[in-house]
Amino acid sequence: SAHSSASFFDTADASAKAAREAIAMETLGELLDWFAKGDGDIAVFDATNSNRDRRRAVVEYAQLASSEQGHLVSVVFIESVCDDEALLEGNMLAKVRSSPDFASLDEAAALADLKTRIGFYERAYQTVEDDEGLAYVKLFNLSSKVTAHQVFGRMSKSILPYLMSLHVGSRPVLLAALRPGSFRDSGANQAFASKLAAWLDDRRRNRHAVEAKSRLEGAEEASEKPPPPSSTALDPSFLTHPKGTLRVLSSTQPAVVAAARAMCASVAPGASKQRGDSRPATPGLVCTLTEFSALNPIDRGDKTERRGEDDEAAESELNDGFYYGGGSKPDPLTTMGFHERFPGGESFADLVRRLEPALLDIEASIDEVLVLATSTPCRALRAYALNIPVQECMGATTSEATLALVNEKDAVVELAPKPGGGWVETVHYLD
Repeated sequence: SAHSSASFFDTADASAKAAREAIAMETLGELLDWFAKGDGDIAVFDATNSNRDRRRAVVEYAQLASSEQGHLVSVVFIESVCDDEALLEGNMLAKVRSSPDFASLDEAAALADLKTRIGFYERAYQTVEDDEGLAYVKLFNLSSKVTAHQVFGRMSKSILPYLMSLHVGSRPVLLAALRPGSFRDSGANQAFASKLAAWLDDRRRNRHAVEAKSRLEGAEEASEKPPPPSSTALDPSFLTHPKGTLRVLSSTQPAVVAAARAMCASVAPGASKQRGDSRPATPGLVCTLTEFSALNPIDRGDKTERRGEDDEAAESELNDGFYYGGGSKPDPLTTMGFHERFPGGESFADLVRRLEPALLDIEASIDEVLVLATSTPCRALRAYALNIPVQECMGATTSEATLALVNEKDAVVELAPKPGGGWVETVHYLD
């Protein structure tokens, strides 16, 4: 289609330019209508706002909507500047392999088309400057340098750190929750830690074997072909997480911390193999453990004020999902609204707000991440990754993954980044 061709982005083509402007403004109008409906308070207008005229038009449109709709819409421009040739080549390869714009083209043709399109962008490109009087953030080469101008309030507290934490590396995030009802059962928690360590060790060994086979096959193939021409281009695979490093984040509850420390000790370099394991040794995982109180379970408040619930309900704050483990009454989490709060306790909104520091740590990590906590924080993090309303993830039967994070089975939910954005979810059972 015309939209798949670089010619549509030719700045010298007046009709194409008019069509692009119309599409951009129509999309911006839909975004501002979304604000007016109260569906959210932060939106991303993903457009090529790369010259002064376009930026001025965006701000004026937002100001008009603010006056007509009776609420303020502030605009902050995000400019990503990249002059590292290797990163540029890697990013271009990732884009042509994942974007539907290039689905009908082979890789060489798609790269050529994209480079032509970028040339058109560069012809009209004007970096945002202080004299425009705009709020902006500039990210240089994947946040190796960041400049912020007229950025205040929530933007400086939350959004700016979030932007600085983003990267294009690929590393999975693993979610594991202790069994409901097990907090006073140290034996069960130690058993879970051992199972988790064994699973991580098997995962590491299998990955090591696959990589060794791939290197051997690659060496054999290279010996039969002439060497390729030199190039500084990097394949997106160079952005994968460092091998053998695991970033472990746990809550501060004693049972969770004990399980996390036991698991880390079992997979650390030098940890002994299980008896009878004849596979060759591979380097152990290097674990770093950070405890976050933000990863503690939702606070269910004063048990004397809990909607008439009995002592079984009072126990659920300690166990975080005890009802699902065989209790007689349904957990109120399954029917609560996002802003509904336990008397004297927290709402889902409170839980999401306090999870922010842990989430920023996860986003910023280039190492593989394991979150070891209880069900509610794990399910809230899963909701973030999969773009699902948090309250829809708190019922145990809403999906296999939510059930895996709260039932009697020991399991790990793996979230793996997809090229082009989003996550792929896989449930691994440890038994």
